[in-house]
Amino acid sequence: MQKELNDELPVRHYRRMTLACYYRPDLKPKSASADLKRQILLFPGLEERLRRTGFHWGKRSFTPEQVKTIFECIGPPYSDASNL
Repeated sequence: MQKELNDELPVRHYRRMTLACYYRPDLKPKSASADLKRQILLFPGLEERLRRTGFHWGKRSFTPEQVKTIFECIGPPYSDASNL
């Protein structure tokens, strides 16, 4: 079965910049990463929920638990998941 172009991304480990590029494929990776950070900071309580799972801004990746939390709060990005 062929996957649709807009399949939801699976909850798994992602590098921060990679996940950011799924949310904003129209931006360069550094700008997409800054935009994801802005979204995390603007969503009420999201940064705190991530910190309780061991997240801090110096880390370059998200754990599956952190990805699930992000998806629950700001929604999952939609992309061609067959390329993962």
